[in-house]
Amino acid sequence: EVLPKIKKAQTDENMVRFIKSMKTKSGIIYTLNRKTTEELAEKIGRLYGVNTLGAFSGALLCGYVLLPELGYSRTMFLAAAINAFLFLLALIQFPAEKFSLGDLFPKSAAHENADALLRQLKRSLSNGLVWILFLSGALSVLVQLLWNRLAALSFGPSVYVFPLVTSTVLLGIFLGSLLSSRFAATRESIQRFLGINMLLAIPLLGIGHYLFGKFPLAVLWLNSALKTGHGSYVLFQFLLMFIVVLPGATALGAIFPAALSLFAREEASDPTLSVG
Repeated sequence: EVLPKIKKAQTDENMVRFIKSMKTKSGIIYTLNRKTTEELAEKIGRLYGVNTLGAFSGALLCGYVLLPELGYSRTMFLAAAINAFLFLLALIQFPAEKFSLGDLFPKSAAHENADALLRQLKRSLSNGLVWILFLSGALSVLVQLLWNRLAALSFGPSVYVFPLVTSTVLLGIFLGSLLSSRFAATRESIQRFLGINMLLAIPLLGIGHYLFGKFPLAVLWLNSALKTGHGSYVLFQFLLMFIVVLPGATALGAIFPAALSLFAREEASDPTLSVG
C-alpha cells in the first residue's frame, strides 16, 4: 500500500494503524524520507534528558520530602495514585485505541516471529554501538551502587544517602543528555562527542574514586570546625557529591544518548524497517 504525503503529526498514527493491521503477518515500512529519521536522532538527547529530569525530581521529592513527612506506606499509596492518574490521562488522550492481551501474544506466525527476533538479535550483537549502549548502562549502575556504599561509609547510615547519590547521578545524566543533543546535528560531531566522553569518563571516575576517600576527613572537619544544622549539612553533602560524582556522571550520561543517536542514523541508512 502506497500512502500519499501527509503531515508530520499523522505519520506515527498511520504507522501504528498499519502495524495493528498486520497482527499475524509480516510487513515492511519503506522510509523514503530520511530527514525525519535524522531529526529524531537529534532529539534523542533532549527527550532522554527530559525523562531523566523527571527521575531526578522524583528522587529529590521522595527522599527529602515524601518519605520523611509521609513514611513508606503513604508514599507508596501516593505513587500508586499518581500512576492511576496517568493511566486515566492516557485513556482520555487515546480513547479510540483498543488493546487486548492477544495483541501481545498472537497465536499464529509464532515461529516466523521468533526467527525474525533471532535475526534481529544477531544483527544487533554485531553492532558495536549496541555493546556501547549495554556497557554504558551496566557501568552507570555499577558506579552508582559503589557510590552509594562509599557515601554511606563517609556520611554514616542515613535514609538520605540513597536519594543523595541517585539524584546526583540523575542530574549528571540529564546534563550529559543535554550536551549530547547540542552535538547531534551531524554524524561527525556526535561521533567526536561520543569518543571524547568515553575517554573523559575513565579519568573522571578515577579522580572521583580518589576524592571519595577524602570524604571522611571533610566530614570530620565540618563537625569539628562548624556547628551546622540539618539543612546546612545536607547542602554540604550535595556540594561534595557535585564536586566528586557529577563530572563522571555527566560523562557517563552523555554516552548513552550519543550512541543511540548514532544508532538511529545507522538505521536511517537502511531504507526498510521490518515489522513482524
